[in-house]
Amino acid sequence: MKKPIMNNTLRAAATLFLSGLFFLHAGATKAQSHKDKADAVNPVNVTYIGSQDGNYIFDVAFDNNAGDTYYVAVVDDAGNTLYKGLYTDKKFDKKFKLPPGEEINSVSFVIRNLKSNSSYTYAVAAQQRSVEEVSVKRTN
Repeated sequence: MKKPIMNNTLRAAATLFLSGLFFLHAGATKAQSHKDKADAVNPVNVTYIGSQDGNYIFDVAFDNNAGDTYYVAVVDDAGNTLYKGLYTDKKFDKKFKLPPGEEINSVSFVIRNLKSNSSYTYAVAAQQRSVEEVSVKRTN
């Protein structure tokens, strides 16, 4: 009887020890995130948020600690400007609502710092997929 209890006790202690090491390692790894390095090189963040009333919603955000003037535009492949504006906000965060359809694949976001002449362009690529799930369950 003592032998199984000892094995269970040792197994539990080893599991706790290894779990502790895992959590310490995971915390250290998260502290060394590569996102900080990427943000220093590319400070602009353009993300797709979702849709509302059938329109696509995008968020454009960046820090402008120096207060430089930024040109922000939404353009299509033909060069037509759908939106443009000049901003000097210290923390720029604006939502853009774009209509649905095939044209969404021809849209790009252009963000340009007018002082340093650095420019960031983000092209939108949308795919629509239909997923059908069928399951069969035994009832008796």
